[in-house]
Amino acid sequence: MAADATTPQEPTAPPRWLRRLAIAAGVVALAAVIWRVSGIGGESRDDADRSQQRSGVTVEVYEVGRREMTESVRGVGTLDAGAVVDITTEVAGRVDTLHFREGAAVAEDELLVSIRDSRLRQRHAAAQASLIAARSRAQRAESDFERARRLRENRQISEGDFDEARANLETTRADAEAFEAELALIAVELEDTRIRAPFAGLISSRAVDRGAYVEIGERIATLYRSDPLEINFSVAERHLSRIDLDMEVEIHVSSYPDEQFSGRLDYISPAVDAGSRTIALRALVDNPDGRLRPGAFANVRLILERRDYAVVPAESLIGTRDGYIAYRVEDDTAHEIRVETSLRDNGWVAVSEGVSEGDRIVRRGHSRLNDGDAVRIVDDAEDVASGAGAR
Repeated sequence: MAADATTPQEPTAPPRWLRRLAIAAGVVALAAVIWRVSGIGGESRDDADRSQQRSGVTVEVYEVGRREMTESVRGVGTLDAGAVVDITTEVAGRVDTLHFREGAAVAEDELLVSIRDSRLRQRHAAAQASLIAARSRAQRAESDFERARRLRENRQISEGDFDEARANLETTRADAEAFEAELALIAVELEDTRIRAPFAGLISSRAVDRGAYVEIGERIATLYRSDPLEINFSVAERHLSRIDLDMEVEIHVSSYPDEQFSGRLDYISPAVDAGSRTIALRALVDNPDGRLRPGAFANVRLILERRDYAVVPAESLIGTRDGYIAYRVEDDTAHEIRVETSLRDNGWVAVSEGVSEGDRIVRRGHSRLNDGDAVRIVDDAEDVASGAGAR
C-alpha cells in the first residue's frame, strides 16, 4: 500500500517586535560609526583641544598708549538767569507802544515801551517859554544893578535903592535857575517815557496791554540775562582743597543730550554746610546763542585736572579680590601681570603701575587664558569668537 504524500509548509514570519528591535539596533550602530568617524566623540574633542593648545589661544590685543584723562567731580543744579529785573515805569501814563515781542531776545538799550508823552511835552514847552522870560528879566535886572552900582559910587542914589536893585537881580536869577531845573526835570521825565532794556537778554510776556494806564513802579514785563547763565551746585567737602575759581565746568541738559556746554567756576562758599558736609559753588555758563533757558535742570562736571596717562581699555582688566590683573603678550605668549589703576573715563582706565607705553595687552579672549599660554593675535572680536583672522 502506497504511503500518503505530504504538502510542504511555508516558513513562519518573525514577530513584529523582533523586526523593530533589529531596526533600532541597526540605527544605533550606524550612529556610533558616524560619531567616531566625524570626530565628535570624546577622543576627537581632546585632540581638538590639544591642537588649539599647540596653535595658541585666539586673542585681540591693544598696544598701550597715552591719553588725556580728566579727573572731575559731579553735581546737579538748576540754571538761573545771570540777572532778573522787572521792567517798570518811572512816570505814570498810558502805554503808547509795546516794542518787544514776548519771549524774544532783546539787545542792551533796545527800546521796549513808550509811554504817552503829549502832556509832558506841553509842560516842557511852557517851562521853556518861562525860562526864556526869566532869563530876559534877569538880564534887565543885571543892567539895572550895574547902573545902580555906578550911581551909588557917585552917591547919586541912596543905599536902599542900591540894595533893591541887587535884590531884584538875585530874584530874577533865581527864577531863571528854577525854570532851568524844571525844564531839566521834564526832560528826564520825557526820557523816562521811553523804557529801554538795561542789558541784553530774554523778555517775558507782557503784564499790561497797549493803552493801559500804568502807575509809577508798575511791572510791564520781566527781563532775564541769558548770557552767561548761572548754576549753583554742591560737592563733597573733601574736594575743597583742590577747588579754585575759574576752574572749567561742563554742563549737560536733557534738552540737548548729545551736546556739552562750558563754563567757569565763579563762586566758592566761604563755609561748609554743616548738615550735608558739602560746599556750595556757582558757575557761569556761556550761552551766546541763547539755547539754554533759565530754570532747566543740569548735570555739572567740575574739572579738577587734565593729564596724560598710560591707558588700557576697561575690558582688558580682570577683577580679583586683590585688585586687577591683565595679560601682557610677549613673543606670542601671555603673561599675567598685576596692575594699579586710577582714573576711568568713557571706557578707558588709567594705569599707574604694571604696564608701560607700547606694551601689548590682551583686550578680548582672556577668559580662556592662563599664565604662559601661547596666543594667536587676531584683528577684532568676531575673529576672537571664531578663531579666524590670525596674523
